[in-house]
Amino acid sequence: MLVYAHDENYNFVQVHLWEENKVSLTLNNNRTVQRCTIVAEAGKEFSNMDWNQVLIVYGDTHTSLYVDRLLCIIDGAHTLSDSYITSFTEGLDLVTVNPPMLPVAPSVLQPYTMLLVGGLPRSRGRNFRRLKRQTSRSFYNTEYPPILGCMRGFRVGNEVVDLQYGGIRPDDQYAVRIGCNTKCDEVTCHNSGHCTVDWQNLDPNAMNSVACDCSKTSYFGSSCSEDKGLTFEGQAAFVFDMVPILERLYLPTKREGDSFNFAFVSAVEPLQEHSRYLAVLQFAYSLKLEIILNKNGSVNAGLILPPLDTQVFTFLGNYSDGYRHFIQTTFRDKSITVIVDSVKHIFSPYEYQVTLETVEKIYLGGFETTNKIGSAKNFIGCISNADIDFHLADRFRFTPMEYYRNTGSKFAEFASTVPKEETLAIAQCANFKVPIALPPPPRTVKMPDWETPFEPQKYSRTFR
Repeated sequence: MLVYAHDENYNFVQVHLWEENKVSLTLNNNRTVQRCTIVAEAGKEFSNMDWNQVLIVYGDTHTSLYVDRLLCIIDGAHTLSDSYITSFTEGLDLVTVNPPMLPVAPSVLQPYTMLLVGGLPRSRGRNFRRLKRQTSRSFYNTEYPPILGCMRGFRVGNEVVDLQYGGIRPDDQYAVRIGCNTKCDEVTCHNSGHCTVDWQNLDPNAMNSVACDCSKTSYFGSSCSEDKGLTFEGQAAFVFDMVPILERLYLPTKREGDSFNFAFVSAVEPLQEHSRYLAVLQFAYSLKLEIILNKNGSVNAGLILPPLDTQVFTFLGNYSDGYRHFIQTTFRDKSITVIVDSVKHIFSPYEYQVTLETVEKIYLGGFETTNKIGSAKNFIGCISNADIDFHLADRFRFTPMEYYRNTGSKFAEFASTVPKEETLAIAQCANFKVPIALPPPPRTVKMPDWETPFEPQKYSRTFR
């Protein structure tokens, strides 16, 4: 949650960041709730420690949301209700915050406006903090957590909002701290990695420590520059046996989610005659997730469920262009999310609980049965930095290609090829294609000057 405001009649406006690359404006026009959403440019995100300037403009015919040079519009003039709102008639599915309100209109309404910046006070959660000078406990029912980061330059019309000393703030002195100065100039992150600050570390010797976040880069290492891959020539596939590893692990039922990621670069063939396997995840109970590079350069992700059910999503584009591409799969809340570069699709495996806890083998660059007529063939190109992560601790994270490259590693015996007599050469894959920068669209309003005379303010997740 970035900003939430409402008045005595519960007219509201809300701005929130979600999925790291989307910012939404939600508001009511009388009894109708409306929303518009800005999606970051392909390959980019808003949660990358770069400043993003947000602007809301109310016009006679529409309301506009700007995030830097990007724009979305809610049609119609902004119309406030002049009576107490007990429920909305349209757009109920867009309501994600339930404020503290009476089920019926009170006999006397005193005018007021409540502005909440950086998050909402919530009654649940282990990090809940009471607010200072609070005469009554007012909680907001929402699943959206407060922002973890910095906010500055807040202005409503011509009025500057004092984020440094104004308003009500948590008792916890560390929940909201003054200043947005970081040590990000001390680190250099490559391949679109970005600096990240450990905001929640309150150790005086390590407070606000910084590091490179490489999670969306397909690279490893302290500076997001390590690439450990294998070359595939269409003859062999890489296979990692997860069964003996999972037998040694105790995985708690409640986890944030499991993920499997890898990067690939396809060899540029004059004429693509066959579709080719990128990855196959073989689960228990005959479930299977296949990711295939098609002849036309697109990518298919298919979830095969017994006995004969198949869900398939196609990622359009030319992914056989000889440049690096990044595939991320996440298993969470009975769903499977597959992202190819910045395009996302979500599978719903019905009653099946499909997680990496039930995976038996992971194949890269091919599969056991690639000799069938009409089936996909083994991959030709480079695959690197395969990463299996249960998001619990370092011992629950596995890098299978590293085990194959390093025969003396702990799990080397579980990394092999199909057929076994074949070998895969160690390689570094090519880089990402640098996108062509497009000129920004013309802006009809003037953004406020960043060099404002007021001080910045930082918010953290511990604000409730």
